[in-house]
Amino acid sequence: MTPERAAERAAVKAAVAARIGAEFGAAQLARTLSLPAELLVPVVRLATGQSGVALAPAIVGQLDAVVAGLVVRALRSRGRPRSGDPVTLGLRAALLAGLAACVLGPLAAAGTSRAVVLRDRSPLWGYLVQGLPSLPVSVAMVTALLREMRAAREEHRRSTGLD
Repeated sequence: MTPERAAERAAVKAAVAARIGAEFGAAQLARTLSLPAELLVPVVRLATGQSGVALAPAIVGQLDAVVAGLVVRALRSRGRPRSGDPVTLGLRAALLAGLAACVLGPLAAAGTSRAVVLRDRSPLWGYLVQGLPSLPVSVAMVTALLREMRAAREEHRRSTGLD
């Protein structure tokens, strides 16, 4: 790899991390927090004698990820607090409520029978089917990442005269 290409890659990586890294991190954290509930639902449905695949926990987990990303974007648009500023009680409460929603939301959604598909099948089919609700969010995240990478690459090339 040429030094110019290595410099371009480093600049693009830094720019993308600065632009959308926090949003992606928040979305990933939300997905990670909801994952245990999503993994337990098929086993609990099987143990309780229920049939079918419950999609509601996976859908709620995806919505949590989207909301987490949007909240971080909104907070970043308000400006960064200085490093010595104390975190307000309201912000702490909002963060704790968000974390609780990510963990408890999919569990609460498991109780509904509205989003149950393949009703005649074993709940263990959920391990194969639950990934389907994540496709739109995953595609949107990859699209945003590619868009930011392209913009950062073009900006780097303009600033260095490589265009």
